[in-house]
Amino acid sequence: MKSLFWNKVRGLIYEKAVELYIQDRMHLNVFIMPTDSELRDYGYFERAKRSAFIQINSENIWKKRLYSEKEMFKRSFHDTISSSHSI
Repeated sequence: MKSLFWNKVRGLIYEKAVELYIQDRMHLNVFIMPTDSELRDYGYFERAKRSAFIQINSENIWKKRLYSEKEMFKRSFHDTISSSHSI
């Protein structure tokens, strides 16, 4: 059974590799979909892998930060309500 996370990562790596390939050839005005072997042979998968992991890491950092801010808000809201009921 394959992990949904790794399926997402593989898809993101492939998308980024194709983007890099097309960006490098944009000046030629040739827009042909590359083969997997071209992406591998010219190092686009390696470059895309680094980029994908950086993106995923930054997304996870933001998710953690938002989650912690949400939890702090819940706690402060709960504390405010409970302190107002104790009067």
